[in-house]
Amino acid sequence: MSGKRKAEEPLGPHLEAKSGSEHQPLSAFAAARARQSPQDDSACQATLQYNLKAPRLFSNLDSVFAQFPAEPSRRLSEPGIRTSALLSTDNAEARSDEYETDVEAAEGPGDLRPGQHRPNEYGPLCTWVPSLKNIKSSSDDHLTVSLERNETITLIGTYDFTVNKGYVVADGAVIKADGVKHRVYAPSTHAIPIIRALGEENEVQFFSCRTMRSLEKLSPLYSKIWNARIREGETGVQLSLDSKSFSVVRHAQDDPLKRPLAPLTFPGEWVSLIESIITSERPSAVMVSGPRHSGKSTFAKILLNRFLTNPRYPTAFYLDLDAGGPEYTPQGQVSLVLIQEVNLGPPFTHPAPVPTLEGRKVNQLVWAHPMPLNGAEEYNEYFYLCVINLFNRYQALLTEYPTAPLVINTPAWAYMEGLEVFLQTINRLKLTNVVYLSKNTSPGVLRTMKQYSDHSGATLHTFNPQPNPNRTRTNENLRNMHMTSYFHCDGINQGQRTYDAEPLSFMAPWQVYYGEEESKDQGFIGFLMLCDWIDPKWIKTVINGSIISIIITEDLVLQSQYRKLPRTTRMRLPYFPKGEKNYVDPPDPKTSKLVCLALLRGFEPESNLVQLLIPATHEHLVESLDPKKTVFVFGCCDHPDWSYLEDPHYDFYEEMRRRRAWKDLKPDDEDDVDEALPSEWRMGEPNVKLPPWVAKAEELRKWNGLNMPRRVRRFQG
Repeated sequence: MSGKRKAEEPLGPHLEAKSGSEHQPLSAFAAARARQSPQDDSACQATLQYNLKAPRLFSNLDSVFAQFPAEPSRRLSEPGIRTSALLSTDNAEARSDEYETDVEAAEGPGDLRPGQHRPNEYGPLCTWVPSLKNIKSSSDDHLTVSLERNETITLIGTYDFTVNKGYVVADGAVIKADGVKHRVYAPSTHAIPIIRALGEENEVQFFSCRTMRSLEKLSPLYSKIWNARIREGETGVQLSLDSKSFSVVRHAQDDPLKRPLAPLTFPGEWVSLIESIITSERPSAVMVSGPRHSGKSTFAKILLNRFLTNPRYPTAFYLDLDAGGPEYTPQGQVSLVLIQEVNLGPPFTHPAPVPTLEGRKVNQLVWAHPMPLNGAEEYNEYFYLCVINLFNRYQALLTEYPTAPLVINTPAWAYMEGLEVFLQTINRLKLTNVVYLSKNTSPGVLRTMKQYSDHSGATLHTFNPQPNPNRTRTNENLRNMHMTSYFHCDGINQGQRTYDAEPLSFMAPWQVYYGEEESKDQGFIGFLMLCDWIDPKWIKTVINGSIISIIITEDLVLQSQYRKLPRTTRMRLPYFPKGEKNYVDPPDPKTSKLVCLALLRGFEPESNLVQLLIPATHEHLVESLDPKKTVFVFGCCDHPDWSYLEDPHYDFYEEMRRRRAWKDLKPDDEDDVDEALPSEWRMGEPNVKLPPWVAKAEELRKWNGLNMPRRVRRFQG
């Protein structure tokens, strides 16, 4: 891939990146690609043959995966080993609903929530009707239309648009005729943005642009979510690579793919409140709250866009406390983000601020803290301290950004186990408004919320929930799409993100030394487990193939543990022991900061190395880390099951291209994947060859239990 680090390139005294082919891969993920090494590499070929004989330990049906990507013999041969609740497949659905993402789960057709519609039951998605009068120009790469006052137009796909005359509003952002292009991502996974004309005479020009279609090679979750890109031909429906990257959609029934398209709508009372907040002379600090699927993220997005397109507010701050479904960062962290870009797309289209664009008007991550998946149950105090630390950092930046407002998004569990913490947060923060999107809460809770709001000087506003009507992806699906986008984003080109559509197994890993030799510098302090306590002998098995958070700490107590932590018996991995409450104490938010996430690819016990895959956009941050201040945190993210299935889907795509199943494909075009794909382009179809470490759920059921003794070879000693 472009810009890929060579295996022999030195990376400094503490970190070193090498090709996975130079050492025997020690996890199923590490052995993913035969093409990573020359065919005459006997060691690699022997390893690959060995992996082909290994049992299939994972499932790809309904995202149900086995817990551990390595050491199958120990896991299966020792009955009585208790699976960590963090990775238990039995709790997969419970975890997917633990946090609010404002996206409906894929229930059956009868499970509709208030305000929802059945697929394609909506009326017209827009009021604009094409005619010779209102289409000013049209070509293969652009469309220029005129709109009357209050006329609306909706488009699906990806596009840039500029206002030539008048002004319009889109997702709360008021765009005037200033010649600036704005990028819009309008997939079918979310409600389709509506562009409404507000001037007396309005002219808007839409442009085709590069898209995220290339990620469809790696995941079927990205399939059939953009514009259809098909046309009617002599032989019926045909592929059209000459069509635009967007399509005008006037009726959901007109969609060729028959998806449940719905427009992004919100009540007039939202608009009234937002306008009163915007025009207030008092600096605004707005907390958006409510239960799951209430529309918190949508309200926060509209409010931020309205702030940023008002001349008084060139910047804003976003305090995201929803670690399960964040807007501007990947899962597993609470963060403070400086917002300078209008948001016209779902979270997976902007998975994280790119930290290499200093001096440009882009979003910037100010600070972030790792947040465990079970934070609502055991880490309430830690969560509260993180919130206070992030708010204090916002206040410190007000001298540089005196007019910047603050928008706070809260997690759904704050109204269950974390209600007390939520009320303390309202009382502690200097808020101006608290928006609560639910009217089904008990009167006692509402009275208490109003008392705390009044005490902090804030006004409490209650509205009915406004859930996202589109249900084509579950919460877990959207988190996987977000993580895929995060790890495959490789930079910025002309102000827009670019993506590497090769599997992660193509990436050269970073290799960090964890051994005990005094002659070598240990690359980090140790592994910190923010989850149910794990017996040290199983730490390597649990974290192998998982997502970890890389943090830096100024805490002298933690730094003093460098080379002094206890180690596992066999692998000699340094780890933080549990505290008095039977779990590991989290790092102090006052002295710690999350740098980025990494996928733990595998281990090399002979060399005492741990292999990490780090997003290309964040690699330069890792190069400068001080090992004596660096900690690897586990327990904040879902297991990356999506990463294990990238290779078979990519291989299937390449095989279909070699067979020229799609005669008009352009191999080097980023947009060479179309929505009109064959039925085999689905996870688990017979024609998608699964790797040795992946198995269908029905195959696992034939084993009659995962804890029965089996004769298998160990993956590593």
